[in-house]
Amino acid sequence: GENFDDVFKNDFHKISKLIEITDLEKIVLFSKSQICVEGFDLESILYLLDKRKENHYAYAVWRDGFIDFGITPEFLYKKDKNEISLMALAGTAKDPRKLQEMKEQDEFNFVENDLHSKLNHLSDSIDIKKGIVEYKGFYHLMSEFKGSYDGNEDLVSHFSPTPALCGTPTQAALSALAELDSYCWEQDERKFGSPLLFSFNNKETAIIRIRNAHFENNVISLYSGLGVTKDSHLESEYEELLMKRASVEEYLFG
Repeated sequence: GENFDDVFKNDFHKISKLIEITDLEKIVLFSKSQICVEGFDLESILYLLDKRKENHYAYAVWRDGFIDFGITPEFLYKKDKNEISLMALAGTAKDPRKLQEMKEQDEFNFVENDLHSKLNHLSDSIDIKKGIVEYKGFYHLMSEFKGSYDGNEDLVSHFSPTPALCGTPTQAALSALAELDSYCWEQDERKFGSPLLFSFNNKETAIIRIRNAHFENNVISLYSGLGVTKDSHLESEYEELLMKRASVEEYLFG
């Protein structure tokens, strides 16, 4: 079968070269591992997700033939009547002190600036809360923006894609991603990094599918990803990818 890690490494080299010679500043790459199983107990997975979600977002979506599920720390936006919140989440480290390194700061600034600008088009005033989020042994830089909006615009389309799960500049990133081998796996529907919108009683929450899994045809695919910038190095990024993958497997199946 296809070696997903080799695909990741090849994609990394392609993107690193593009960042050197074009105005591309960041791309988000992802990879996956697969486990063959004889069956799938949805009820047990739902129980496990609820038990382990802590203060994060557990979700599952099932249709005929497949199930998507995971626990994510990241939401794109939340809307309650005319109050709207956005989360900028980027940068990853096992040691929170490493979040001060240039690579992590650049990654986060791309996301923060993008979402602040998009919310600024909708809201006259914006409150900002900054901090660090810990998630399953990983630390991330975070800003939460709060504003007001009472219009009818499609907010998923307005706010995404973001540099957190695509890259920057957006059009250059989308063009580059379309040429990568890994993105050929997801042509029908993005299973990693895409927004998933829940709406009920005038409340909306759009979460981001990261550290997630997909079950189909007796195969479970585990997803993880990371941002690549001019300061990225294959060895450290690949190590981060493997650590994220191991954490997904542990909290979903451990």
